[in-house]
Amino acid sequence: MSLSVLFRRSARAEFIEAAAWYESEWQDLGVEFIAEIERCVAAAAERPMTYSAVYKDVRRVVAKRFPFIVYFRAEAHRVVALVSIGWVIRPRRQIIQPPPVRYASQHA
Repeated sequence: MSLSVLFRRSARAEFIEAAAWYESEWQDLGVEFIAEIERCVAAAAERPMTYSAVYKDVRRVVAKRFPFIVYFRAEAHRVVALVSIGWVIRPRRQIIQPPPVRYASQHA
């Protein structure tokens, strides 16, 4: 018997952002990513105790094809996906900050 799955907001947001990023990189890669994460979560819901506890009762399932981990907690009737973390290689965003503003002293 498989448990139901609930994603916390932060886990769902990271999952959706990663799927969008993969889709922007290659057509249908986002769809493949979603299928892989759904497979991982379904496996965790089917047999949650087979996954290693990494901290107290928090366990993790690692995606095979994508650099992505879903941390979850198994409860009596459901699996709660707490956070999902991806190690996606993205172009580094360069943040350009203006130089500090220097005011001339106002000695009159």
